[in-house]
This record gives sequence, C-alpha cells and structure tokens, in this order.
Amino acid sequence: MMLASLGKAALSSIPEIAYSTLGTNGDKVVTQIQTAIKTWFSEYRSDFNAAGSYTAASFGLAYARKHPSELIRREFNQIEDEMDLLKKNPTPENLVKLAALEKKVKKVYKKHFGHSIFNRLGFNDSGYNTQARFETNAANMKLTMQRFASAISLRALTDATRIATLSVGMDTLRTQLQLLKLVPIEERRRRFNTGKDLTNDQYQAFKELSMYGMDVFATLEALDKLDPPGSPMDWDATEQKLANGEGLPPELYNQLMQTLMNLTNSRIVNPQVGNMPKFYYNPHLRIFTAMTRFIGAFTANILPRLYRDYIKDGDAGMRYQAFMVMAMALMFAFMANELKDVLAYGGDDENPYIRSGMKHAQRALYSSSILGRPGEAALNAVMPLYPNRKPDPTEKPFSWAYETLKDQAPPVSWGDRAVRAFYNLGTGETEKGVKGLVRSLPLVGSFPVVAEETSKLFKED
Repeated sequence: MMLASLGKAALSSIPEIAYSTLGTNGDKVVTQIQTAIKTWFSEYRSDFNAAGSYTAASFGLAYARKHPSELIRREFNQIEDEMDLLKKNPTPENLVKLAALEKKVKKVYKKHFGHSIFNRLGFNDSGYNTQARFETNAANMKLTMQRFASAISLRALTDATRIATLSVGMDTLRTQLQLLKLVPIEERRRRFNTGKDLTNDQYQAFKELSMYGMDVFATLEALDKLDPPGSPMDWDATEQKLANGEGLPPELYNQLMQTLMNLTNSRIVNPQVGNMPKFYYNPHLRIFTAMTRFIGAFTANILPRLYRDYIKDGDAGMRYQAFMVMAMALMFAFMANELKDVLAYGGDDENPYIRSGMKHAQRALYSSSILGRPGEAALNAVMPLYPNRKPDPTEKPFSWAYETLKDQAPPVSWGDRAVRAFYNLGTGETEKGVKGLVRSLPLVGSFPVVAEETSKLFKED
C-alpha cells in the first residue's frame, strides 16, 4: 500500500533542505544548500549504479561509506598534483588557478568532515531512514523499503541533507563556543547557572548548545586545556581530529559528537519513540497514523523550535533567519510541486485539481509544512484545497463517514481503490479497472499519467 503512494516522496521532502539551515551561520547557508544538492545527486548516482550492477557496486558502495577517507585522499592527491604543476610555472594566470584550487581544498575538506562524522554517528545505517519514516517492523519489509527509498532517491536526499548539515555544523559550534569562551573562567559557572551578565548572543548560544545536550561548562574546560584562555582557538585542528576520530580527549570528543548528532536531529526529521506523540504508537490507531509519522514528527519537533525558539524568544537575527527559512521552504515546495505535476500528468498537462494561483499558493503552503497538521486541517476546513465530493452528511451519513475515513486513513483509501479496480475488471469495465489497478501498484501508482496511458491500451473502440 505504502509503495503505491510514496513514489514522489523524495520531491515532497525537498523543503526539508530549507529547514535544515535553521541555526546555520548566515554566511554558510548557501554553502550548506549547495552541498546538500550536490551530495543528493552524488548519492543517487551511487544508488543507481548499485541497482545496475548490484554485486560489484554494493561491495564498492559499502567500502566507500565505511572508508570515505580513501576517496577524499585520492581527491586531495589529484588537487596537490595540479597545484605542484602550477607552482612550477607561476604565471599570473596560473596563480589565479592556484588560488581557485586552494578554495577547492577547503570545500573538499568540508565534504570529508561531513561524510566522516555522518558515518561515525551511525547515520549511514541502511535502516536509519526507512524504518523511522515508514514504520516497518518485519525484516523483509525493512529491506523492501530500504530499496524503495533508494530507488526514489529519498535515501539519497535525506543522507545528503544530514551530510550538508554536519559539514557546517562545526562552524555553528565554533561561533557559539567562541562567544562563550569570552566569559571569564571564574564567572562561567555563575553566569551559566543564572543566565545573568551574559550578552544576548551568549545567552542564545548557551541555550542552544544546552538544548543539543552539551555540557557547556565541561566542554569549555576541555577546550581551555587545548587552547589557554586569551589565545585564539585552533578550531581547524580540533575539527580535523574530530573527523579522524583521534587526538582529542575522550570527554571533549564525546561532547562534540553528541552535540553534532542532536543538532542534526533537531533540524532533520527523525521520528523516534521519544519525539513523537504517544498515539502514533497505539496499534489500534495505526490505520490513521500510517504514512504520517514524518509530518507528525515535524509538527512535534521542528515547528516548535522555529516558532517558539526563533520567532517568539529569539533575537532580531534569529527572527530574520526564521522568516528566511520559511521563505525558502515555500520556494522549494513550489518547485517540488511543479516537478511532481510534470511527472504525474506529463509535461503538457496541468494538474486538473490545482488551476488557480490561489490554489497553487495554498498547495505550496501545505507542502512546505509551515502550518503543521493542525494548521493545515483548520485552513482546509474553511478553504478546501481539492473539490469536496463527499455526500451531504444529513442525507447520507454513512457514505459521508466512509469518504471522511478514506481521507484520514491512507490504507482504507488504497484498499477502496484496489477493490473498485478488481470490481470494474470483473464487470467488464476494463479501461476503468486497469486505471484503478495501476494506481494501486508500487511506485507507478503515484503517477496518474502512467495509469491514464496504460488504460488507453484497453480502450474499447
């Protein structure tokens, strides 16, 4: 059932890239988005190659994910060879190229850091995304969903968003810890415990790091041992040691790694028992909660952080960033919707249900998840996005109740479509039955144009 409805899930998740920048330093936002998109395509190519040559590619892919440093080392070696050649002939043109290569070295290093921490934190576990997002319990179903998520590029997109977040995560920690390191050592415990005598930026930095689970006082003590107070932080060396997994005191290493994991999970939806409403784990309500874990976790975790911590309680800079994130999410949602319509209805046909500019805007608002589930339900009650074809509840209460149940319970909607398809096939309505049957199939069921074109093959003259 889920496989028939989630063919475009990766496109629906594109706005998540925008939300992953919430809290990123302003000068790193563009870099993070670029890294996410490039890594998405790179990861999907890996999945595509693995599907085309499974035996050879899967072993290579597994090795690459466990040993990303081998790939990075090769890339560094190639750049170093190019730089050596340019240095031997230092013409003005070659000096310009040399400067460009030096910038490239920094980008490659950032990519290495993001991949390295991604693997060390266990995000490369194949079940990390699929199990959490799709709530699958059986081992064979987990494997099926893993391959399905790879086929539709959802795994690639989610992993790429995490890698991009981690690649700039240390810049965020650097900025915040540098602010807090300015607090005199003898005053730190009092100021951190009371919140008094901290600048607004220091207070927000302490609040956010504490929210990520960092023991700020202990972390600063460990950093003071590496870089005495009054001396500049050698953060590049700390970052390199963290990426390599060696050279840092265990307490500092554990604090930074745990903080990076919590930072990533606070920006990118990761449905778990501890961050979901309890009714999502009630087996009697599974018919309603199937396929809604993502938006449920988003509403329970990401939106409160956006509205409460950044808009309500944040300073002017945080509020500005929050509204920029919302604007990006709307833009990405609009782009994703256009792509989905092209895939679903063909390049020349419009979505038959979404025609006016107001409807397109409303759909983008829903797709961006800015309102959350309660907000979307409230707005949809007064201004339905799609035409209301339900019967009058006063005249046909049972039919109205069933249609409402289909709207709220994806398994019922899928079952209704499949049963109707087989009924139509059995009564001679072949074209109509084929269309319904194709809409019930894994993957292709998400694309109406496939059902439309397939059913025409059975059209009676």
